[in-house]
Amino acid sequence: MRIKLKHLDEYIEKRINIAKNYDELFKGYNLVDVLEYPEVFEDKSHVYHQYVITLKEKNRDELREFLTEKGIGTSIYYPKGLHQQKCFEYLGYKEGDFPVTERATKTTLALPIFPELTYEEQEYIVKSIKEYYKK
Repeated sequence: MRIKLKHLDEYIEKRINIAKNYDELFKGYNLVDVLEYPEVFEDKSHVYHQYVITLKEKNRDELREFLTEKGIGTSIYYPKGLHQQKCFEYLGYKEGDFPVTERATKTTLALPIFPELTYEEQEYIVKSIKEYYKK
């Protein structure tokens, strides 16, 4: 781990640039009306450990399957809201108590982001998302 720590600032900078690339690609492929994506902060207050989009329409799970078929890995980090997890049952919350959280668990998808991700790979990812929306 100490070896990687020397490169931490470089990795963060690369992730910020990758996030910027996604932003520009989403705009260039006219996807800004169908999904939301993280705002890019250049002050390193956000290091883009994850790059999570939110679908405004269509089905997140269908998009994920479509991307998987194209060799693109994605993740769903929060399939359930905290209030829906067994360890928090004692709090007494029920379905519908946190509608924004519950919507997010059904509409968010993490795209690949890591320092070595190339622009060409990002373009392939975004082109594939555009292709999905053309269906």
